[in-house]
Amino acid sequence: MTSTAVCHSAVSALGGRRLDEEVARTWWRRRTGQLSEPALPLPSLQLCASPSREAAVYDAVLTAARSADATARAHIARFDADGAVLFFTFTTPGGAALAGEPLDDLIDDSAAAAQQAGAVLLGAANPAFEPYFQSLRAAMDPARILNPGALRGLAEAEDEVRP
Repeated sequence: MTSTAVCHSAVSALGGRRLDEEVARTWWRRRTGQLSEPALPLPSLQLCASPSREAAVYDAVLTAARSADATARAHIARFDADGAVLFFTFTTPGGAALAGEPLDDLIDDSAAAAQQAGAVLLGAANPAFEPYFQSLRAAMDPARILNPGALRGLAEAEDEVRP
């Protein structure tokens, strides 16, 4: 089965429909700056979810956006057997980018709803992994000189600097 067929199957299973390929071409041209029309706002929320939770996470974020009188635009990427990444961009009902406190509040509410539906915030630290990260850091970077903070566990000091 081709990757296009797999994507189409996944979209159909969730009630979606195949769009004209021009939609993808337009998205790519916007994404790469080839169109002169105003750029779309960047995603405000990035989540990971297992295949069995993706639809519930999507619905939870859309519900949070509607309750804030906003619109959530979503795209999903990085499909894998254990899940995918869902990217959400929040706008006013008219399509203008949200900003400031309304955006911050919506991100918080959407993230909480998504986590309750089974999502993990992309880049979020899980305290249960602290011992693992400490061991990994000790094994890979005993001198603590590589990318300070990149494999930081929660217990490490915020002011870590290179020696």
